[in-house]
Amino acid sequence: MVLSLVPPGGEAPQKKVKDISSRRRERIKKVQDLFLSGLKPSEIAERFGISERMVKYDLRDGRRNYAEMASQVDQHETIGEQLALLQKCQRLAMRDYQKFIAESNKVGALRLVGEFHAKLMTLLQTTGLVREVPKKFILEDFNPFEDEEFTQEFDALILKARKKGIKIFGI
Repeated sequence: MVLSLVPPGGEAPQKKVKDISSRRRERIKKVQDLFLSGLKPSEIAERFGISERMVKYDLRDGRRNYAEMASQVDQHETIGEQLALLQKCQRLAMRDYQKFIAESNKVGALRLVGEFHAKLMTLLQTTGLVREVPKKFILEDFNPFEDEEFTQEFDALILKARKKGIKIFGI
């Protein structure tokens, strides 16, 4: 009669991450960091004074740890938090645009609004919440100048640039 720890027709029971001692968990984390920074398992083994095989076990258990942690993440909650953060940043940048007096600051704030909008749309697209994003936005009646003379010159310059096909960033 042969004794085995492996159930008939099955694989050996796998250790759950919770079954690993806290000291080993710390080493696993350090081993993973070193491996991801480019060290070879043999170099890591030498550094910790353990066998290369133990390093490979640590890397395997580290991957299991990541998988277990990932399975516990609520994707909808995480996406919701990211959406809320991007929307908040976009609102704050727009508020800054409204508060700024200097034109260069206003342009910078508008660029931030655009960047946050682009990141927001990318997140929505990659999660499948939005299928298509408009390729072009047209801002009507946008002119940062209050003086009528500057307003007319600004409009004329924008029209001239569009006719030449010059890209206008931030507008």
